Amino acid sequence: MEQPEGYTVPRKGFWVWRLKKGLYGLVQASRAWDEQLNSHVVNEGLAATPKDPAVYVKHTWDSEDFRRRRIPG
Repeated sequence: MEQPEGYTVPRKGFWVWRLKKGLYGLVQASRAWDEQLNSHVVNEGLAATPKDPAVYVKHTWDSEDFRRRRIPG
């Protein structure tokens, strides 16, 4: 590793700096994505199964569930 250009310290160019926080929040990015996905799926009326929280089921259905919806984007 090297000190970034513009942040070099005279006579300490051999020092390596330790990060106190992950870059761009990458450490928690997957957790944040999972929480957002879970929130959306639960709002759509599905529930995570007790044995595998990555599997969702819907317990009740109505005619609105079978109508074609336009996906935004």
